[in-house]
Amino acid sequence: MTESPGRWLIRCAPERAQAQVNFRLLEPKDLLPEQLSLRREGPPISRHPAPQYTRWSNWCGAHTSSVSFEIPLGDMRLRCKQYLYDLGPLSTLDCAALYDQSADSMAVNPLSTGGVAWVGVDYAGLPAVTWLQHGTNVELRCLSGRFDLDRVLDLADGFASLDVAAQLPFSKRSYWARHDRYDIHLARGIYHPPSSLWRFRWPWLAVDHHWSDDADVICAGLSSAVGSSWQFDGTCCFGVPPAETITRFIAADSGCAVLWVRQFRAHEASIPDPHGGIPTLDRHSGFSAFEITQTYEQNLRLITASRSRRVGPHDTVAWKGSWGYLVQQSSYAAGDLQTHLQLARRITRVLA
Repeated sequence: MTESPGRWLIRCAPERAQAQVNFRLLEPKDLLPEQLSLRREGPPISRHPAPQYTRWSNWCGAHTSSVSFEIPLGDMRLRCKQYLYDLGPLSTLDCAALYDQSADSMAVNPLSTGGVAWVGVDYAGLPAVTWLQHGTNVELRCLSGRFDLDRVLDLADGFASLDVAAQLPFSKRSYWARHDRYDIHLARGIYHPPSSLWRFRWPWLAVDHHWSDDADVICAGLSSAVGSSWQFDGTCCFGVPPAETITRFIAADSGCAVLWVRQFRAHEASIPDPHGGIPTLDRHSGFSAFEITQTYEQNLRLITASRSRRVGPHDTVAWKGSWGYLVQQSSYAAGDLQTHLQLARRITRVLA
């Protein structure tokens, strides 16, 4: 093992890296990772004792863990980065790295895991493929050589878990389960990463939050409405009484999709009821061409924004009285629009 002077970034074997991260580490089939680097978790910048300590990101003070390594593939050299995207609810979590550049040209491909791989240009301006597997975000970036998409997709389809032991729920694995406030660690006005396809960001409320993995107490009736295809993965409440509650589910078979259910009161960063209109869509690299579908459930108007009718992601929003409800589903091979709408109707029937 080698360690950098900053002590946060180290070189180590995959097994040692797995023991220090809060996500399931994946390895490519029949290929050995080269130059594996582990970025260890640290406290948020505002909680760090050393005043000279610099943040890892220019838009976020959260010091989450990640693993990176390189893969030689023919005349290509790829960088693979893996991490748990746990800053908050994110429907575009498996393709967020591709939204900064040429978002309109992103393409989607099915994987044998039941997930999908997104192809595009990442934030560094390089060809990349991204996907979600076992709850882990994976990014493959082409560092050099001619980008051969077919070979990269074949490689992506062969990744497997280094460790097959059962994982703790997200409510215990999440970085934010160990730190009290989102709002003081996330930048305002500098960079807005995608969250919902509607212009609704991560919960930046200036209140403490609390995670729970008790499905029966926190979301009575919600798990049954969601169904057995989704596994309950934790609930987070903001404020007392809660001004916002977010509940996370993950695809039960392979962890290749995430479902967020959000209940929120009106506040500065929420989605206001458009009273018959359509809420404001988000824009990524100038792209906001999300398809809009309107349906009804028990006199509630449900408005759904979809990146792809075939696989998602889909975000459905509704209002009743002083509460808003948002169902955010990441892309999924079995996540077509009609299936999502049936799910959203069941959820809003229970909550509203």
